[in-house]
Amino acid sequence: MPPNRVAPEQNLRSISNRLHEFDPNSYDWDEWEVLFDTYLEVEAINEDSKKRNLLITLLGVQPFKTLLSICKPKKPTECSYTELVEKLRSNYARVTFPSTERIKFFAKRQESSQTLTEFANELRDKSTTCKFPSIFYEEALITAFVGGLRNDHVRKHLMQRNLETFVETINTAKTIESVLIEGSNIKNTSSEDLNLNKINQHRKPPTNRPQRSNCLSCGSTDHFRSECRFRNATCHKCKKEGHIAKVCRSKPISNQSKVNTISSVSQKEIIGTHAIRIPVYVEGVKINFELDTGSPITIVSNHGWELIGKPKLHPVKLIFNSFTGHSICLKGEKMVNVNYNDQSTKLPLVVGNNNQNNILGRNWINALHLNNQTLDEIVSNSSIQSLDVGFKNFKELIICYDDIFKDGLGLCKIKAHLHVKPNATPKFYKPRSLPFAYRDAVENDLNRLITEGVLEPITYSKWAAPIVVVPKLGGKVRICADLSTGVNQALDIDQYPLPKPNDLFVALNGGSLFSKIDFSEAYLQVELDDDSKELLVINTHKGLFRFNRLPFGVASAPSIFQKIMDQMLSGLEGTVCYLDDIIVTGKNEIEHMKNLNKVFERIRDYGFHVNKGKCIFLQNHVEYLGFIVDENGVHTSPSKTKAIINMPKPTNVSQLRSFLGMVNHYAKFIPQLSDRLLPFYSLLKNNIPWKWDSLCDKTFKNIKQFLISPLALTHYDPSLPLVLAADASNSGVGAVIYHRYSDGTEKAIAHASKTLTPTERNYAQIEKEALAIIYGVQKFDQFLRGRRFTLLTDHKPLITIFGPKKGVPTTSANRLQRWAIRLMGYVYDIEYRSTLNFGHADGLSRLPIGPDKDFDNRDPGEISSIASIQQELQQDLPLRAVQIAKATQNDPILVQVYNYILSGWPLSYTDKLQSYYRIRNELSTSNGCITWGLRTIIPSRFRNHLLNHLHLSHPGMTRMKVYARRYFWWPSIDKDIEELVRKCPNCTENSKQPIKAPLSP
Repeated sequence: MPPNRVAPEQNLRSISNRLHEFDPNSYDWDEWEVLFDTYLEVEAINEDSKKRNLLITLLGVQPFKTLLSICKPKKPTECSYTELVEKLRSNYARVTFPSTERIKFFAKRQESSQTLTEFANELRDKSTTCKFPSIFYEEALITAFVGGLRNDHVRKHLMQRNLETFVETINTAKTIESVLIEGSNIKNTSSEDLNLNKINQHRKPPTNRPQRSNCLSCGSTDHFRSECRFRNATCHKCKKEGHIAKVCRSKPISNQSKVNTISSVSQKEIIGTHAIRIPVYVEGVKINFELDTGSPITIVSNHGWELIGKPKLHPVKLIFNSFTGHSICLKGEKMVNVNYNDQSTKLPLVVGNNNQNNILGRNWINALHLNNQTLDEIVSNSSIQSLDVGFKNFKELIICYDDIFKDGLGLCKIKAHLHVKPNATPKFYKPRSLPFAYRDAVENDLNRLITEGVLEPITYSKWAAPIVVVPKLGGKVRICADLSTGVNQALDIDQYPLPKPNDLFVALNGGSLFSKIDFSEAYLQVELDDDSKELLVINTHKGLFRFNRLPFGVASAPSIFQKIMDQMLSGLEGTVCYLDDIIVTGKNEIEHMKNLNKVFERIRDYGFHVNKGKCIFLQNHVEYLGFIVDENGVHTSPSKTKAIINMPKPTNVSQLRSFLGMVNHYAKFIPQLSDRLLPFYSLLKNNIPWKWDSLCDKTFKNIKQFLISPLALTHYDPSLPLVLAADASNSGVGAVIYHRYSDGTEKAIAHASKTLTPTERNYAQIEKEALAIIYGVQKFDQFLRGRRFTLLTDHKPLITIFGPKKGVPTTSANRLQRWAIRLMGYVYDIEYRSTLNFGHADGLSRLPIGPDKDFDNRDPGEISSIASIQQELQQDLPLRAVQIAKATQNDPILVQVYNYILSGWPLSYTDKLQSYYRIRNELSTSNGCITWGLRTIIPSRFRNHLLNHLHLSHPGMTRMKVYARRYFWWPSIDKDIEELVRKCPNCTENSKQPIKAPLSP
């Protein structure tokens, strides 16, 4: 053998000496397996028996015993290397769940001893068990890194930059941190409001960690001077800027009075800390004191002094300064009677002002025998926190963050970018004709949006979308961009993943109180970058205006907003977000307040405003994505199944057929369905009287239980295709949202139904069908927002009106226009399904459970505004609406049209109905009259009367047509006007161009 070649046995022993043996207390199996595989590759050990033997020799005592057990009846040496690895892996490999690991990943915060590189490497390590999609991996690392940084200055700078890679983010963070360390003058934005509220506790740093030098501005060791909030403070001792009196190096000035220093923090910091309060009786009055072992004295607020009867005070002999060197204003002190835990004594009490909390200092702590063991018990027992104090803290919390609750739009510090498809062609639309009744209101709304910074007038654009005007109560309107005309089709929609329900529920697990935060016009608080502003332009009768903010109706807006929310809330515990809904929880009231404080601070940092009127705080439960979350866990919401459970029994054959159609839709999931339905079949036979007996009633209830059981009902899963089916009848509307599986089966997630209100019963049939869709969208909004879904209808005309790529039809009934605008906020495909195959929604609409107050009471101003405008236009006519309505019912053609509008049009029609049939999907009713948009259709009896009224001033043919189109219509109106003008000598004489005489043979 060559002298330089090592024997295999010697080589094996050499390797085993260099490798660490596997000890489950020191290594994760996955990590050790990588190390072992690397050694095998480096040493070129490929033979199975050698790999097996080396593996066995490198096992610790306990793992080797475990291997002997799991290999029986074989010996480890009788197994292959692969078999041994699989057995050890199954026994020692850590079992993880991606959803849980992702929550831990985004909650990770940078430790005080960690460098940026160390924190980044830890995130890379933690991300392996999260199993992020490759396209989202970089985004996840960036989001967790920025959100988890302990330095707020670095985080704020990173938030304002468009960072595309994790490496770029790390390098940028290092650069910013270096600048801060070198003492760059960065203006500190933290509050300088200092109150005697809380005593800072200084913890001794661990001995195994390197200690930083003291900050020259405040003396602390837990931050650099560049990060200190007293960097620009003025010293009260030497009057110089840059430090506080505590660390002042100037010679002390002699003073006969002794000065005590009491550490203090700002109100903002107090609310965020875990305050421990102890109830103590002072002069027989219960007062809650905040425990503070750092304060040498016990202080009560001015309010507390008033509660105990305003006893006469003596001057305080000592001078007390805060941590910053500020002199503390104290009213005086008094010896008072104190009772605590059956202890009675007299103790000195100092009275402060109203801005101070009640502080239990060391003098009372010692006198009341609150030793370390007692204090530990108090800290761990949250029951000492009384409800009235909790409310007081919540009120303080709201006051502290009153700026985020202000009226008006906030301005997010992160700008939105819209990605355009490479081959997209700009679309420029002319302004649509605007009814004169809307002009002043539209111009007022344009001016409002310009003032708020939402819109900006421009003179040129490659892109332009028309507007649709939605009337509101009080003569106001809402301007909406019809982005379905081109922009939405040109966008490459950001496929940012929405959080899964299970991930959200895991984060909320263990909470006892819940708060829900709602933003004010969330999307409009996000500014667009310059490139995106060029895309979102509207064309109006006043010219071109471009959006500076992200408007409602942009197809990619939900995913953009979710991404911003995830970045904003990254690293916060007890907090979840689904689009613009933020839910905050905590194990108790104290922790809940702490979490709320952190969320409010992030909201302030990002520049958002919150709609206080729509927020709910400190609730025992919250409903989310079809579930109710409370301290006991997650439960299915009754609203998902209420439409089935409370469905009334059929009262006639037609209703029974609808119910059976719905049941047959889920036939695959109900065992022995044909046998179960036998009692119903006899009721469907001809010439058999209707008789609903006890057997039918029992069968009906039994079938309903199957429909709400796990056999036919499932939970929402964002990874599965989602379908919303909605239908209407003359008595109600129904909707069902369900998943469509790869094998073609469908399982419902939730059902909903309601009876029509008296007003809705007078809707045109197409409006009833559209109402059903809007009802379903509103009821299941949390499931539908931010993701693509399929909208299913059995009314074919709605495919055109609600088609997301068609643009809002300008001649549609105003209700349909308004509803089409509402749907622009969703990403969907719309499909037609014949009524025969639409049983699951048809049954719900024909057997509705009753009124839905939440839906029926929605924005009454929006519902009544269109009717009021039509009434105003009808009042301008020389006829009263009641006259037109009566004549409509007596007109042989219009009475048919009126009835067809309400009940649906037939497949065949007479020639006299052709003009109306052509626009049947745009007709509606108002006050007993037929309307086409805002125009009233005039019965034949009054047509000549109206033409003569228009002709009184001889305005000419063109002006007469303009006036007529503003108020009314009938099929031959243009021809009738032309005929009237031709026969009028005055109009002919005053005409700018002579009227051509008809040729005669």
